Amino acid sequence: MFDDKFLDNTEEEKVMTGISGFDKYLCGGFLKQTISSVQTGTGKGKTTMLITLASNILLQGYNVAFINLEMREQELQFNIYSSLQEKYSFNEIRHNYNRANIEFVRDLQMEINNKNIGHFVTVKNDSFESLTCKQIEQRLKQVEESEDYKFDIVFVDYIGLLQAHLIEKGIDRSDQAAQRTMREFKIMCERNNWAGVTAT
Repeated sequence: MFDDKFLDNTEEEKVMTGISGFDKYLCGGFLKQTISSVQTGTGKGKTTMLITLASNILLQGYNVAFINLEMREQELQFNIYSSLQEKYSFNEIRHNYNRANIEFVRDLQMEINNKNIGHFVTVKNDSFESLTCKQIEQRLKQVEESEDYKFDIVFVDYIGLLQAHLIEKGIDRSDQAAQRTMREFKIMCERNNWAGVTAT
């Protein structure tokens, strides 16, 4: 699902994925100030796809924020690091991460840092409760101000975790909450000149 102006506008600033077929499908990449949504059933690989896209976009030199409320931060970093490097096998990384091998993790981070990649930030809520778009925007703006760079693209895995608080508090029904949350996410991306990608 694409934002209305996504396919119409070929001259706006886009965030390329580095995956040639995918960028061609997107008419050059994810358009800033719009949102795109990956839609498929539960357990069909949405998170894996978003992590792969985020990793490829980092390798293009873009700054990426990844919001995931279900996955532990260490697990998310493990998945991103697996995608960004070529030195170790997936199983070697998992084994050493699970054993908290500090030297291995440091070596892996050094290899990734030696690549000319963009900045990467994860946004977590330690209590695993839902976050609002406003809370996410505040956290990302704090990072931008303290680290002195701007995000190019924001991934939200998945949009349902942002709308949960609306349903729990009885503000909206599920379908209304989804529409309202997508609208808030779009406004946030427009206001900050970010491309937005989510899974539903």
